[in-house]
Amino acid sequence: MAQPKEKGGLGFRSFHAFNTALLAKQWWRLMTVENSLMARVLKACYFRHSPLMEATKGSRPSYTWSSIMGARWVLDKGCLWRVGTGENINIWSHQWVPGAAGFRLFSGHNYRPGLQRVSQLLLPGRREWNHALIRQVFAPHEASLILQIPVSGNALASSSGAISGIWKVLWQTKSIPRCKELLWRACHDIVPVRAVLVNRGIVTDSICPLCGDDDETLVHAFFGCSEVAPVWFSSPLFMDFRHVPDNFSLVQWLSQILKEGDDWLADSVFTLLWAIWERRNKWCFDHQWYPFDFVLRRASSLASVGFTVGDEGSVLHGQRREGGNATWRPPQSGIIKVNVDASVSAGSLMGYGYIARNSRGEVLATAAAKWPTASTVALAEAMALRWALQLSLDLGFFAVDVEIDSKMVVDAWSNHSRQCSYLALVVSDSVFISQSFHSFSLAHVLRASNMAADFLAKFALS
Repeated sequence: MAQPKEKGGLGFRSFHAFNTALLAKQWWRLMTVENSLMARVLKACYFRHSPLMEATKGSRPSYTWSSIMGARWVLDKGCLWRVGTGENINIWSHQWVPGAAGFRLFSGHNYRPGLQRVSQLLLPGRREWNHALIRQVFAPHEASLILQIPVSGNALASSSGAISGIWKVLWQTKSIPRCKELLWRACHDIVPVRAVLVNRGIVTDSICPLCGDDDETLVHAFFGCSEVAPVWFSSPLFMDFRHVPDNFSLVQWLSQILKEGDDWLADSVFTLLWAIWERRNKWCFDHQWYPFDFVLRRASSLASVGFTVGDEGSVLHGQRREGGNATWRPPQSGIIKVNVDASVSAGSLMGYGYIARNSRGEVLATAAAKWPTASTVALAEAMALRWALQLSLDLGFFAVDVEIDSKMVVDAWSNHSRQCSYLALVVSDSVFISQSFHSFSLAHVLRASNMAADFLAKFALS
């Protein structure tokens, strides 16, 4: 009687299956609402020192816990880990690969005994898969499935090894948000210094634009440059960076600053780093040269604001506009319109297309890139959007209107915090990146008004 009618039954609902589904929903709620009273009580009693998915029934379980544990097999069949930093995911025992049998890997077990965590499959210090290692260790079909998994650029999704526990202190400091955001990007090595841009293929010259002596790495730009080190020494901090050691780590240095618990020290460092970066950009993009004392005065003015103002002002961060234009329309004066699209090939590749134009319709930048394919078209569009926002920042576009022809991605923009899919993960990265713009909006448009980006995306695959 409980069988579906198409299978010869009468379609009555199975009370056992219905009860199991309700209990499985309670298990899911324990995973997603960790601060609820029930979740905190059960954690204190049954899995105080382990994740929920590794909890055991215990020796004297309550009726509630026994019932919830009885439905665990439902989630075991369909749940899988979402890759953040990868430090908590075991490559061989956890379910984390969409499309694989049981979401687990079966090849490569005996290749390298020390290979245990997913974080070991990422490039050191970067949030990208190590393609060479993955293709060397795993069978071709499993390697392809791994490379389709998007890796979040937001390390806050899980603890990040070097300064675990410091992120909360960083965001709670009294500096203005743009200074803290610059430090966050610097700790994740995503500040667009020339050495980074060369690695991304955006520029060909990595020499520092200020001193012209060495490659402009992150440490050189903020500390070691001969045009920057005197700023630190002449500041109230009296820090000497004239001889920066080769093993200098910005992350560890920042960790020590924050552990001091001195608001004045942290704010002084943050604002001075911002002023140094602003001076560098003034020279690179506006060809305006400012002396050392400008940096000190600028940092001082930012610090005086940092203790009284919690927000920098009213900007259009994350604003979403509904669209449906059949033809491309130029933006307002002072705004750059960015169109982005993704194209998925029949093989194992996807292409990104990017075009930026000003209010007169003049093309300021175009780009096309090719990457391993995503598991769905919507995920490919979301990854293209994330790529386009980061590229816009790298190119110095800070007031942008972004248009994309994927309504699913635009809808996910509003609901990303309530979803657990990889699409929501990538969109969350894009939302975070969008906070770096002075003015930002996202709109859904028809394919007809996004043809230029669509052509570039397809061109990337040719």
